[in-house]
Amino acid sequence: MVLSDGQPVVQNAQLHQHGEFRLGGVDAPWRPLTATQHFTARPPGFVWDATIDILPLVPARVIDLYKRGEGILHARLLGIVPVASVGPNRKMNEGELVRYLAEAVWFPTALLPSTESNGRKLTAVRQEQHSNTRA
Repeated sequence: MVLSDGQPVVQNAQLHQHGEFRLGGVDAPWRPLTATQHFTARPPGFVWDATIDILPLVPARVIDLYKRGEGILHARLLGIVPVASVGPNRKMNEGELVRYLAEAVWFPTALLPSTESNGRKLTAVRQEQHSNTRA
């Protein structure tokens, strides 16, 4: 059994990510990335706040979120110039829900049918994610 009786229930979680991100096709170069992602278990949601260095001294700020059943992504060069804005729409909403469910392995009690019956609650979890994996 993965979770034990009396398992603390995670209400929210925060991940810090450092890695590389490829914008474009398989031949596109990898770009440095730093991000912080905040999750809530009830209601399910997340905000991914990332900075990707597109060129030297030219970062893109990307906000990707899932809130109240809606998925939205906004990207801006230098945090000012809009370069992408997607959602909410059915495809984005579904995709962001899938992302939430896939990443809920970091706080598996969020996947339980009901966490309200468990008297113990864990109010916050911080997880440092360090990896040489490329996204």
